[in-house]
Amino acid sequence: MVDSSCRSHTGHDSVITEQFFHASLSPLLPKLPPSRQGRLLWMAPLFTLLTTLAPMATAQQRSDNETQVPWQRSLDTALVLAEQSGRPLLICVNADGEPASESLAARRYKNPDFIRLMQGFVPVIASAFQHAPQSHDERGRRIPCPRFGTITCQEHIALEPLVFQQWFEGLRIAPRHVGIDENGEVLFDLYLLNSLNLIDSTLRAEGQSGKRLADPEKMSEKKLLASFDARANELLEERLLNSEEKARVGLVAASLDSKRPAQHPELIRLGLNDPSALVRRTAAEHASTQPDLLSNDILERAASALHDSDAAVMRITQELSARKDAAANKRGLLLAAAREPADILNFSTWIPTLEVDPEHSASTNDESMLSELVAQLDEEISAAPKNATLRTQLARAYLDLSRARTLSGEEDVSYLWDLAHKESQRESDLSDTTPVAHAVFARTDWLLGGAASTAAPAAARALPGLLGEARSQLVAETLDVLVQARAEQTFDAMDAGELPEPLWISEIAAGARLLLHHPNATAWQRAAALDVLGALQLDGLHTELAWLGATLHPTLPEMHEHLRWHLVRDGDPSNVQAAYAALLETTQAHQKPTVTWFAAFAQLQAADRLRDAQRTEESASTYRKSLETFEIATSLDRSLANTATYVSLAYCGLARLLLSDDDTIGAAEQLLDGLESNPGALDTPDASGLTPRLAVETTLTRLADEKPKPRKKAQDYAKRLQGLLDI
Repeated sequence: MVDSSCRSHTGHDSVITEQFFHASLSPLLPKLPPSRQGRLLWMAPLFTLLTTLAPMATAQQRSDNETQVPWQRSLDTALVLAEQSGRPLLICVNADGEPASESLAARRYKNPDFIRLMQGFVPVIASAFQHAPQSHDERGRRIPCPRFGTITCQEHIALEPLVFQQWFEGLRIAPRHVGIDENGEVLFDLYLLNSLNLIDSTLRAEGQSGKRLADPEKMSEKKLLASFDARANELLEERLLNSEEKARVGLVAASLDSKRPAQHPELIRLGLNDPSALVRRTAAEHASTQPDLLSNDILERAASALHDSDAAVMRITQELSARKDAAANKRGLLLAAAREPADILNFSTWIPTLEVDPEHSASTNDESMLSELVAQLDEEISAAPKNATLRTQLARAYLDLSRARTLSGEEDVSYLWDLAHKESQRESDLSDTTPVAHAVFARTDWLLGGAASTAAPAAARALPGLLGEARSQLVAETLDVLVQARAEQTFDAMDAGELPEPLWISEIAAGARLLLHHPNATAWQRAAALDVLGALQLDGLHTELAWLGATLHPTLPEMHEHLRWHLVRDGDPSNVQAAYAALLETTQAHQKPTVTWFAAFAQLQAADRLRDAQRTEESASTYRKSLETFEIATSLDRSLANTATYVSLAYCGLARLLLSDDDTIGAAEQLLDGLESNPGALDTPDASGLTPRLAVETTLTRLADEKPKPRKKAQDYAKRLQGLLDI
């Protein structure tokens, strides 16, 4: 069958290969069709694989935070706190690589005596430099800046232009310390100092105890919600992370309140990434009530979670579209347009038609019969060269014959595409009422490398007239062209810095949905449609259709890539096991070994993510479950035993957890269990980009420092591990 594979994939929905496993280990993003990969890949949602993530500070970590300045998170909240407390605002500016700034960041800002001087102020820090890869982890928890602590890099970067514009009179100098009184007047402005000691003496002289801020540790939840203090925010966020589901729902629902000055968007962020579907839904619905208070990324996540709630998503997309931010405008347009019904593809009309099977919608792949039909039509056209109907029939016959010959093994059928293209072009130019001619033209133009701006409109013109043969292969192929060509037009526009036409997005969404439901669509056409939805970050629809794709093609690797992407990135990794259990219930017996293997692989990647999130117990349990599931898959199909590399990675994951718990002997045992029978896995990266070799080297270093008591065992393990490295 000729389908998207002519431009993208080749292969069959059948046996798992060793090559696939190596290719699919690192990316959790869906693959895009190679022919259009360069155009679409840059838009794919980013699933950053961090080797270490610093989670939000917890109560256990607060003793460390006592040696960090209690920076406020935004200029607005700092100004409110300054007014409430009677303390001046203290603006600190810092720059990487500048000697005095480096000294302040490394010493004074961590010195308890200096921090006590700052207690007479409400401090904020401004720095234009990024120090952590991101500001939130996959669970939505804050990642404190490693240079300044407590505040995120996103926050201290956002502060810099605000304070520069309001107080710095065009002088972008660092380090700089500026005191601002309750009237907005500058109390002092310290920069280009010969001695940093002047900062200490100035803070000592100008600081005000004023009205003491209430201790957040002694506040009720209601008062915490009313507080602007970053410390109160931290306690609320910690409470949401550690409470039962009912309490988490309540906190998320109380996070934004138009009657309350203080708002808590970070609670919405945490709620949108919560393990509980109820909490995620509550957060998304609450986000839609006051979208103006939320950042672009939070709103986009909320819209994805609410893909079945038109009114709520409309409020979010309207807010994004109204912002003075080109990126927000683009996302608002995409999210809104994807929900608009496409005039040419009414889902409620097409789906019932796809569920019936009119005889005339069937296409034949009988090469002999099609060859005879082509010859017959040639003769009839010779006698009636202006007969448009005959020429349309001939164009379709050429396309059908190309499909049949591809199935029989012929590698190059482009000559048939060319013949079909010429005949269909002749007729589609003559009349706007020949849907089959438009469909054949769109398909062959696309296969022959034509422009998206030509193929897409032809497909759009064809589809309304093809409803009567909705189940035909021609319709599936036309839908495929519509989705892929409109996607190329969309990304061409974005490359040029322009907004795409909303119509294109509507047609992409509708076409992808119908392709996933079309009985004669190929696996590759469906996978390519999911690629486009993923690249456009239409996450709600993508999630829905990824589940359908995995159900329809449970042994196709590409479908599992899409499914894992949402299970691990958009959901909670600990839910992978239940998701695959549900998928296995609908899987046919002969497919169960392969799907079981994919379940094990998904559990392995979920365990890596849980490890990165420092959810140690869950991670260890998931690694062990992955090992158990790999064993089940292998017992069902011995050919799957050649995927032992991933079993080794699961053992190495357990070893990393033990290393983090200072159990070096236990880590060595896990590494030997996983690698002695498969040393070839040493340089295979896990989902976080870490290789077993790194774990072995770390373990060897620690074994050398073991106490005398386990020394003999340590020496034995060290010798065996070194032997692995020496192979």
